[in-house]
Amino acid sequence: MHDLLMVGWARCIARYGKEPFADALDVTTAAIDKHLKGSMPDFATIIDAASVDDQVLDEIADALGVRIVPKDAVCCVDDLNLLLSRALVKLNEATHPDGPGGREIVHTEYLDGEEVMRALYHRAGEWLERCAQIRKPRSVAA
Repeated sequence: MHDLLMVGWARCIARYGKEPFADALDVTTAAIDKHLKGSMPDFATIIDAASVDDQVLDEIADALGVRIVPKDAVCCVDDLNLLLSRALVKLNEATHPDGPGGREIVHTEYLDGEEVMRALYHRAGEWLERCAQIRKPRSVAA
């Protein structure tokens, strides 16, 4: 863990400078050097480093297979996940054996799910348009 932490610290030192980084952690540059050579900083100092640079713990998080994000962060696909879930619920309700048409979807169930399915259709179109943009050949400067 120490080696991974020091990768982040080295990145901060390169970005901000050793003295400003040490000042932000309220330690001396000699203490920074000591940590870089193998001494493990205390937990409070590690947290202070994370408040200086939100990427300082990236290598540790990566090694653990996790991400550190703000608790109010919203993933760009969260809305799509919710929409897909809503569409799946509508489909399950419409094909439930105890529903109006049994496993057959009747016109009232189609109309009940129309808003969700139209939204899904729209988002699927955006997704496919993004794929087309990614695949589009890029012009090469002459």
